[in-house]
Amino acid sequence: ASIEQESRMRLNDDPKYLSFVYPYLEETTTPLRLTVSEIKMMGQKTTPQPMKLEDYLEEAKERQQAQRGKEYGTLMHTFLSHAIFSQLTVECLEEEIQRLVSHGILHEEESQSIHRGSIHQFLATPLFQRMKIASIQGRLLREQPFVTQLNLGDYLNEGEDQRVVQGIIDALILEEDGIVLIDYKTDIFKPDQEENFVKKYTMQLKVYKEALERSMDLPVKENILYALHHQKAYVLFE
Repeated sequence: ASIEQESRMRLNDDPKYLSFVYPYLEETTTPLRLTVSEIKMMGQKTTPQPMKLEDYLEEAKERQQAQRGKEYGTLMHTFLSHAIFSQLTVECLEEEIQRLVSHGILHEEESQSIHRGSIHQFLATPLFQRMKIASIQGRLLREQPFVTQLNLGDYLNEGEDQRVVQGIIDALILEEDGIVLIDYKTDIFKPDQEENFVKKYTMQLKVYKEALERSMDLPVKENILYALHHQKAYVLFE
């Protein structure tokens, strides 16, 4: 046998090597690059529990509803990211939706799912008027991508863990003294669930804030979470 074969045979027989466990195994299962949604899911990990059939069916129904909600949210975000804010009014809303259809941004069937009432209410808010002025002046950025390195431990309370994080921010207003960060949500919730709604997205906006301040070298002066169905803007962690 060759020296290499003899060495391999000795290693295979050595208990020290047979029982070896790689000390950084957990790190091999965590991707080096994460999205903000993946970070949020890491912070919400739970241990699976045995379920009865009726519980399983109920959970399957909830997953189906969540998927429909995700698809609806994508449509609303598509409209808000492509509509011409500098010209958008309640009176010309249908014309703007059809413009997006004609450009292939929305399909005709999808355009019917745009919730006109929520958009009408949004167009009447001080937030939209602020965004409209910024759009006219060239200070509004939408669908702003970012890639940055963050310490996940700052968000998951798990010590030092540097990872590359990527995401897309719905909208930014650039002002002389800093950035106004805006994130739309299509969640529907009861009045007593308002606190949970805000808590659900707080970490996401904190990540966005740190990523923007690092990449643009400007302070984020306002972090606005806007609930489209409730026509309410929440200013977080002032």
